[in-house]
Amino acid sequence: MSHHDIDENHVTAPPKEDLVSRLKKRVANHPIGASIIIITAVVIALSQAVPPIVSFYEYLTAKSSDTDYLDDENFKIGQREYFHGNDDEAAYVAYLAAANDENPLAQAAVAKFLWRGLIGPKDEDGAQYWATKALPQLNRLVAVDHAEALYTLGWLTNNGVGVAKDEKKAISLYERAAWKGVAWAQTNLGTIYEAGENLPKDAVKAEYFYTLAANQGYVPAQYELALLYKYGDDGVLIDLAAAMNLFTLAANKGDADAQYHLGDMYRFGKGAEIDLEKAVHFYTLAAEQGHDNAQWSLAYCYSHAIGVEQNLQRAFELYTLSANQGNSSAQNNLAIMYANGQGVEQDQVKANQLYQLAADQGDATAQNNLGVNHEIGKGLPVDLKKALALYMQAAEQAHASAQINVGIFYRYGKGVEQSDEKAAEYYALAAAQNDAEGQTLLGELYQFGKGVEKDNEKAVDLYKRAHAQSFPRGSMRLGAAYLYGRGGLEKDEVKAKTLIESALTSEEQLSHWLLSILYGNKESALYDETLNLTHLKAAAESGHFCAQNNYGVYLEENAPENTKEAVTWYAKAASQGHKRGLNNFIAQVELGNATESDIVLVRDYYLEQARKQNIRANLVLADWHNRGVIVEKDIMKSVSYFFEAKKLGSDEADEKIAAVLTPQHTFAATCPTGI
Repeated sequence: MSHHDIDENHVTAPPKEDLVSRLKKRVANHPIGASIIIITAVVIALSQAVPPIVSFYEYLTAKSSDTDYLDDENFKIGQREYFHGNDDEAAYVAYLAAANDENPLAQAAVAKFLWRGLIGPKDEDGAQYWATKALPQLNRLVAVDHAEALYTLGWLTNNGVGVAKDEKKAISLYERAAWKGVAWAQTNLGTIYEAGENLPKDAVKAEYFYTLAANQGYVPAQYELALLYKYGDDGVLIDLAAAMNLFTLAANKGDADAQYHLGDMYRFGKGAEIDLEKAVHFYTLAAEQGHDNAQWSLAYCYSHAIGVEQNLQRAFELYTLSANQGNSSAQNNLAIMYANGQGVEQDQVKANQLYQLAADQGDATAQNNLGVNHEIGKGLPVDLKKALALYMQAAEQAHASAQINVGIFYRYGKGVEQSDEKAAEYYALAAAQNDAEGQTLLGELYQFGKGVEKDNEKAVDLYKRAHAQSFPRGSMRLGAAYLYGRGGLEKDEVKAKTLIESALTSEEQLSHWLLSILYGNKESALYDETLNLTHLKAAAESGHFCAQNNYGVYLEENAPENTKEAVTWYAKAASQGHKRGLNNFIAQVELGNATESDIVLVRDYYLEQARKQNIRANLVLADWHNRGVIVEKDIMKSVSYFFEAKKLGSDEADEKIAAVLTPQHTFAATCPTGI
């Protein structure tokens, strides 16, 4: 048994992106640099007064009585290209021109570009030169609380560029800048408070700062406040309607992150009625801006005909765009398209490469899928150790399918020492996530007392939970509980029949077997000899070894002309380790009714099991060699197999060895006379 389903990464309500990562990403796009995150966090000590508010645009472009540096045309071009054009080279050229005109803000900007290596290799000497040139004028501007100068000198001081490194002084400079009421600063303060990065976490203060900036129409603040209301936090209740409004404001201004989340809210009916067409619309807007999560979500919609006609070619294209940006969910789903030949020519090698890329990023679904392929040898050599390692990595991230796969490995001793206790532990982890397969497999352990104390009531409860999710095996096991009146249930053959039949399509072996028992009970109102035989044969054909043996018995007893066929069914049961099937088969071998192919099937099975250090297989082979059945009579080989069974822990091997080695004396019926 194994769980070999390949999982897609499904488009669900997206998890909230790490706040610190979002802050670093945004601050990295500001010429002051990433150090603002740490410095600003340390310096915030709010008073009761509310700072005067000006818009970010006004802040950047307002004239100062002390300087016209912000009005410098080249400086403005640098700001525009850096903030809005995403063109570092054009921004640097403009800043450099302004710097050569003795603009201290531009000189500091050039220093930061060189220090951070934004346009080439890091150049600390060049950075020190330009920072030193800027310092006299920067100090004059700082003296009159010039906001841009405060930010800039704070950055230089924190990094020790052109001035001695002094974190305390930098803190003071950033604190003064924070009081200027700049929307960009307010937004980042909110993010710092929300994340608890270098400050005590305070979602209410985060809400306050986001609101100040959002009310100025600052898009990043609208987006952050929308996220806060979407997910909620300590002291801030979830408010999906407010989140919807804020996402809409930001999305309408072209913010790709907001467009993506707005698509999500329409997709899952959060803050609005489900509207799949609108979801696709907003995913499309964000995807067209290169938003990797939106590309992945839109690809999923095209793949599954959600809000749009199914188009596997378009899904493949979008998954590729997202995967090329390193999106692990897209890489996993693109791998599935290559594996299945959906929208592209089938290519298992390419699929495994993509699984590996995603797995290397820690994508649990890809780790599980790659583990499956290592286990079954799909485009890769069979490697149970690698498979288990990948399953374990995914299981540690609470991936339910991986937890089940680890449990199966322990349950059946695949690449690891067999342990029902460990199997139960991992099945329980999946069951706790309401995974129907995990619930069913754990229920089976409780039913049979494997790795846990036998408890039919717990088993039935787990089967009921799995059945409630329409999981066929769970329904079948619940049906069996009704069939036998197990786990506190009253025996109810009608319920049993309904439940078991519902699982026929996917659980053929056990379902047919249980139905054969149901219809074969002569004391039941449902007794039907024809249906009993029909399901018994179907169970045998689908591989159920008890059914194979019993169908063989039926043929032998009721159709002597089909004895050869009966022996073949015994052989099939025996080749799966069924004891009665083996006994029946050996009896037919001794009667000369077994074909050579049946003998080879059974012999090879036990030889293979003996190589796998199976105790019973060694005992069986020892007995065969002692009797000369199936294999040649060879006492030494018989003893050798018995000794191997003893070494593996058999309690009966010593007695068997003694019996084989004890001389067999024959006594004459009469004693000759005259001697």
